[in-house]
Amino acid sequence: MESGQLTFYPNNPNATASWNNMVEKLNCSSASDVLSCVRKIPATQIKSVIEEPGNFAFGPVRDNITFISHAGIARQHGKIAQVPILIGNNFQEGRLFVGAYNSTQQYLQTVLSHVNQSFYDKVLAAYPIGCPGISNDFQQAAAIDTDYRFMCTASQIANYSSIAGFPT
Repeated sequence: MESGQLTFYPNNPNATASWNNMVEKLNCSSASDVLSCVRKIPATQIKSVIEEPGNFAFGPVRDNITFISHAGIARQHGKIAQVPILIGNNFQEGRLFVGAYNSTQQYLQTVLSHVNQSFYDKVLAAYPIGCPGISNDFQQAAAIDTDYRFMCTASQIANYSSIAGFPT
């Protein structure tokens, strides 16, 4: 398992909002067959619409068939494929996700909006600018994101798998 794992991906309560928004912007919402209407539109036009500033977040949808709602619990109780796993991530993988932020503080306040300033201060202290590989805000946010989004998730998966008795 490489580059993160969706076991702990938050459930999106309005998973179809981006689709509905895109369909409306493509003038397909009143079509009798919406999917057919969208399929007739050139990919470049669809790409242009979804790259407009706004809230187009096409993420996974928990359908309890291909993406179960409580994968972490299922893993802990061994209700997954009982096979050995090797899990990890790539160096500086978080760099892809932090380019839109002007500062590490902005990144933290957006991505970790549920925590308080004292937690941010602890995170910043753990990733000081000037330590190897971190010479500016971008590299600092990227290092934090890599650990938060990928390393922590990989660690949780490895721990839960190990608890369930799977070689990990």
